[in-house]
Amino acid sequence: HAREQRYWARDLVFVVTDRGERGIEAWLRAYLGVGAAPLAVRSGQIQAAISVELPPAQRYDALALYFAGKGGQLCNLDFVNMVQHVSRVERMPALLHGLRDAPRSAHWWARYRQAARLLLRQARAQAFGADAHGVHAPFLRYRIDAVTVAGQPAGGDAAAQLARQGLLADADVPPIPGVQRIGRTVEASLRSLNNLLEHLHQSFFFYLLPANQRYLSIGDYVPASALMVASLLLQAMHLWWMQGAASLRADAPETRIRRINQSYAHLRLTMPASVQIVVRVLALGLGLLLAPQLAAWAVLSDTTTTAFLFTAALASCSLVLHTADQCWAQRGQVDWRQLKSLAAALVAAVVACLAVMNFSLAVLVYVVAGLPLLVTRAAAVRTRAQRVAGVLLLLAVSPVCTMTLGRNVALGLHPLDMAASPFRVFLGDLHHFGSLVYPLVCLVYWPVNLLSMVIVLMP
Repeated sequence: HAREQRYWARDLVFVVTDRGERGIEAWLRAYLGVGAAPLAVRSGQIQAAISVELPPAQRYDALALYFAGKGGQLCNLDFVNMVQHVSRVERMPALLHGLRDAPRSAHWWARYRQAARLLLRQARAQAFGADAHGVHAPFLRYRIDAVTVAGQPAGGDAAAQLARQGLLADADVPPIPGVQRIGRTVEASLRSLNNLLEHLHQSFFFYLLPANQRYLSIGDYVPASALMVASLLLQAMHLWWMQGAASLRADAPETRIRRINQSYAHLRLTMPASVQIVVRVLALGLGLLLAPQLAAWAVLSDTTTTAFLFTAALASCSLVLHTADQCWAQRGQVDWRQLKSLAAALVAAVVACLAVMNFSLAVLVYVVAGLPLLVTRAAAVRTRAQRVAGVLLLLAVSPVCTMTLGRNVALGLHPLDMAASPFRVFLGDLHHFGSLVYPLVCLVYWPVNLLSMVIVLMP
């Protein structure tokens, strides 16, 4: 059909690959000549890409639109708006992440809840790069605007229900009446791209979409990241000022020189121990990052990666207990306020850098690493029971627990799907697509969680 039309000003390249995103990544590297032998036949620079998915169903009543990449990259907002506008003209609406907007006549709480649901789905996809739909993400790595449009089965579709249960193969699905409207939508989108005189560049590349026809600009939500960083920096400065004996913070002007000298003496005594603890946990995280990359990828099955994860967890517990024992043995040479100040400064620096690249991932790092650190030892800890309760709470928000219990929510998997290890998923994204999730888990989330446990157990 496309070959017979005369209005094309650009070449159309149809790509069918296996292995999903990895197949498209391999094809892109060969097409662009990046780390692979170039293809014999090329068609110039790629302007945009549309991935089409048609799950087994007898009829479709809408399209689900996905646009987030692996490292938080987003395609040009004009591209998303164009696909949505064309789909409305063809009476096959393209819904962001497959969610419809709440009716305007609905209660304000229902509209707010639906907008929050859509924002959470987009934040999950942008932070983890874990959209289970489409193969558009590899294109965004090479600055090629790309989206995925997936057919959304009509409610009560018997074929779609059987396919979700694994009882129906693609070959068993009868001809689909609504597929023609999907074809017209894709063709109209390609014609819109065909008429462009230049690459899409005059719209937004940083945005959040709370509804199908509304957006939040980067200027609206980036101030929230400034508040997150400020909360960490303010506590770091407060704890740095509060370290040491209370006499160091007296207001008497006649003892100012003596107090300054005592403060420097306190820093010379306690700083080596604090730095040593930070270096220990970072070295453990670095080993967790590098060890799987030294093994062959075929060896890293779900079973072996899970075993490695729990082995690292046991090593982390041993490190925390050993460090706490050393702190009690050297009570005058360690200060938990100083250690917490250094950890808060580390998290603040990471969140500030991530906020301008991947806002959703920055919020996630703040929630899982920054918030537990802020509330760690916020009140006085005097009894052994309080220390044990604090460590148990930190274990509940540790990487092992969150990656084990929250795996289906984070990765968008089926609630009963226990096959794919999140550890291996994040490691695979790092290996194939250069994702930042696994390095952040190893070098920020895991060490800060261990530092929080050490702070609770310190005298």
